[in-house]
Amino acid sequence: MMTPPRGGAASAVDASNLVSPTAILATPVGHVKSPSGGEVVPATPEDVPLPQAPLSELKPLHDPSAPGALVLCTAAEALSLGKGARGVAVVVDPFLARKLRPHQKQGVRWMYRAIHGFSPVSPETGTPPSSQVAIDHAGCLLADDMGLGKSLQSLALIWTMLRQGPHGAPTAKRALLVCPASLVGNWAAEVSKWLGGVRAQAALAEGGGADEAYRRWAKGAPANTKSAFDKWPILVTSYETLRRLAPVAAAARPEVMVCDEAHRLRNAQRESQTLSALRAVKAPMRVLLTGTPVQNNLDEYAAVMEFACPGLLGPPHDFHRRFTQPVRRGGEPGASARDVEEAKRAARELAELTKKRVLRREASINAAHLPAKTEMVVFCKPAEAQRALYEEGARVVREWTRGGGGGSTAAALCAIGILRQLANSVDQAMGVGRLAALRAKAGRRRDDGGGDGDGDDEDEDDVDEDDEDETRARKRARSGEVSEDEERVLDETDVALGGSVAASDPDMTADLRRRLASLIPKDFGGGAEGSGKLGALRAIVKALRDAGEGERVVIVSGFSAALDLAGAVCADLGVRTDRLDGRTPPDARSALVKAFNAGRGGTAMLLSCVAGGAGLNLVGASRLVLFDTSWNPAHDRQAMARVWRDGQTRPVTIYRLLAAGTVEEKVFQRQLLKRAEA
Repeated sequence: MMTPPRGGAASAVDASNLVSPTAILATPVGHVKSPSGGEVVPATPEDVPLPQAPLSELKPLHDPSAPGALVLCTAAEALSLGKGARGVAVVVDPFLARKLRPHQKQGVRWMYRAIHGFSPVSPETGTPPSSQVAIDHAGCLLADDMGLGKSLQSLALIWTMLRQGPHGAPTAKRALLVCPASLVGNWAAEVSKWLGGVRAQAALAEGGGADEAYRRWAKGAPANTKSAFDKWPILVTSYETLRRLAPVAAAARPEVMVCDEAHRLRNAQRESQTLSALRAVKAPMRVLLTGTPVQNNLDEYAAVMEFACPGLLGPPHDFHRRFTQPVRRGGEPGASARDVEEAKRAARELAELTKKRVLRREASINAAHLPAKTEMVVFCKPAEAQRALYEEGARVVREWTRGGGGGSTAAALCAIGILRQLANSVDQAMGVGRLAALRAKAGRRRDDGGGDGDGDDEDEDDVDEDDEDETRARKRARSGEVSEDEERVLDETDVALGGSVAASDPDMTADLRRRLASLIPKDFGGGAEGSGKLGALRAIVKALRDAGEGERVVIVSGFSAALDLAGAVCADLGVRTDRLDGRTPPDARSALVKAFNAGRGGTAMLLSCVAGGAGLNLVGASRLVLFDTSWNPAHDRQAMARVWRDGQTRPVTIYRLLAAGTVEEKVFQRQLLKRAEA
């Protein structure tokens, strides 16, 4: 697999073929119906296009010749759009331009030109090529690696569009910023930080105030006000809230929409309601943001690009045949020379096709601006009890695999979920509360002369078995080696169930747990006694505490049970913890993160890679421990990027814990392969 052009290849990024949507400014907002009270809000004078000044009076808002001026287009280039005999230079507000790093200036300029229809600009020379061809796609994807400041670049773009345009009038009157629910508060803080509240206010659609925020944003500012505190041109909302209030957003007709963490749009079937809501808004200019544009396969990447630039990559089945299949074949172990060459050809063709719509830079750009970062892969020797249980579990998996039959093969794949949890700790795989009951059942079976029992374990998790993709993946499994699509399904299921994948086949996996319980020593004390990783974590946290230098650590896992165990280790060491996971209310997350970064919270942050693995800024910590490994490398990369980013003042150390000799090594190897393909 592959990602769009990186680093130096960005010089070829081109925005020529985009149509300018400035004509939409001639369409007034009309009437907006409030979902809360049915109130009809008439269009205000603010929604009517500004009158065109005589050409002689048309002046840029900021001086394009000033030292350090960030010019997004010149007056001559504005005229080249062919929208009339008027053109004016567009210059980023110096207040923001001074805060942008070189790669961020390049990103703002590239996005602006991409969605307005200008010719592409060479990042090396800063000059556009002479040719210009128009097409119908006014969208782009900023795919910068995590930590490169996509938020600041986006806000600089939005603020510029709200204040000015290539023909005098602002390009946009309203901007819609959509993000995961966990990041709404984070985006509000970014708007306040960079725009200061005196340039533009953001209406925050969160909690019980969501309806009012939409109404305020849709209504617009009074015609006679000049105060930014009376204007709410930016709406920050979650994807979930937008699904409910899409009619209000659509009626407000925002000219530009920014979608953060856009990789979540990769599954059109699962996100059909979200995509329907986004499409209903009909914003003519779309900017998608993600640090992980390719997660599992190229088909998902194509789905994201279809929303940014409809039709650019063609029908899904054609894309799969032209790109996904050859790239996948060429990346398989033992691929023929012909397959490898076909994969390279497809990759080059796709890069050429998307280079005008996608800008991708790697985190290495930040090396010159941030403290040093060290990543360590720590192979943890399993504890004695952990090793015994793991070997028995692996033997059972092989037994079920050789046994054939739909039930046994499905259970084998489920058992891999138990093995992944065993790689973390015995307590997690067996369930701390289950151990005594399971030992008792195993003992009764031995006393009764064996037997499998009825499999009716009242302590087993109650798991919904209706997920067709999950069931299909399990039935396809024939060995411990699972396919790429199965990895995706299992990884998503792990996330949804907190790691209890194995519970989907209750009879056989309950029996497996009982068999494993019979191997646990009677004097087993749990904790680090059943986990090499917990022992390593204890050593890391203890060293941090004993150093007394005020350093903080983020501990990341995809399993709630693992976070519980990590919290117990910290408590035993007298280390205070904060926790951010799926149970943390969205409106409490911003305050939690702010307190942690400021040193008013705990020394350790227990972080779910699902609830907090993307978009959060946790620069208050200089250490991060990745407790387990995901099938999807994007999850791990997102999580590890929480601490090494703008605002970090200390050298950063990241520890990736792997249980030696377990399925985790295989998962990690697959991650390395996926990274190489990307």
